[in-house]
Amino acid sequence: MRIELNAAIAGPAAPPSSAGAGFGKLVSEHLAGVNDLQVKSDGLTRAFAAGEDVNLHEMVLSAEEARLAMEFTLQVRNKLIDAYQEVMRMQL
Repeated sequence: MRIELNAAIAGPAAPPSSAGAGFGKLVSEHLAGVNDLQVKSDGLTRAFAAGEDVNLHEMVLSAEEARLAMEFTLQVRNKLIDAYQEVMRMQL
């Protein structure tokens, strides 16, 4: 599964019934996609370690794609935490 940033930036075509539900769904879908990439990478790595016939390039690309997806997710999380902390500081 590839992560499509354009869809995430553009947002949903129809406005969700509540903003929180739309954002929650977007986050859940992204996390499921990252998990799928991690599982695929892990499966290829295990198959390679077991001596099965695995395309080395596919295994390395899968691992890098999973790493980049995780890094992107962590950066988004960090930005969300920073934004939340800034909002909390404004309320004081």
